[in-house]
Amino acid sequence: MRSWRPCFQRILSSKCGLFKYITYTFSGVSTGPNRVYFTEDDATLIEEDITAQSVFNPGLNLLKDLPGFGLVCTWTVMAEIGDITRFPSAREFTSYCRFVPGSRDSGGKQRHRSGNKDGNRYLRTVYNQAAVIAFTRYGPVREFYKKIKRRSGKV
Repeated sequence: MRSWRPCFQRILSSKCGLFKYITYTFSGVSTGPNRVYFTEDDATLIEEDITAQSVFNPGLNLLKDLPGFGLVCTWTVMAEIGDITRFPSAREFTSYCRFVPGSRDSGGKQRHRSGNKDGNRYLRTVYNQAAVIAFTRYGPVREFYKKIKRRSGKV
């Protein structure tokens, strides 16, 4: 048995309704809050059905072409974002993805918080994982990262 985090459950109950026609009876058992153990057959069945339905969504293919994005990362991003038009600007979208540092202003002093908890934690996790994979497996991404680090003087 393989332990899957609630990733599949979040994808199946997504905001965008991309996978709303998938229904399953799992042979796994729930052993705690938000933890379900699926068998290999359950996981394979879910992956096959989601892959079959994702053919009809062109956004999934665009995300899969990005360095570091695999099937599960792509599914999670699409499930968490839903309809992209709900964000009026790119600034609000990046804030929702937790890319913007938090700030605390008081008395003319500005303090930035690194542990910003505003936005979607699952998107931040997925984007961080994709960045690490892109850094380790794709040479151009690694070179770009090193170039930025050299420019900032942190190498």
